[in-house]
Amino acid sequence: MSVATAATLLSGADGDSVSGQTVYVTNAGANPIFLGGSGVSTATGYPLAAGVSLPWPVVLGVGEALYGIVAAATESAKVLRTGV
Repeated sequence: MSVATAATLLSGADGDSVSGQTVYVTNAGANPIFLGGSGVSTATGYPLAAGVSLPWPVVLGVGEALYGIVAAATESAKVLRTGV
């Protein structure tokens, strides 16, 4: 999946009725991806360096979502969801 310079939905969504989604994210790009909620920015997001996977899974509740953003162009992320 491509992550852009605008907040890009990686998993979950408003109105999603699935509880307990487990999300694993790997940055398959050459530059950092920043993770967070719908208002994520490169200044406020959790930085995920190039070639690195989150060291823990993210568990999303009903209606929660995980977004990513990059500083320039686009980067590739690999996202695995379980429990959906």
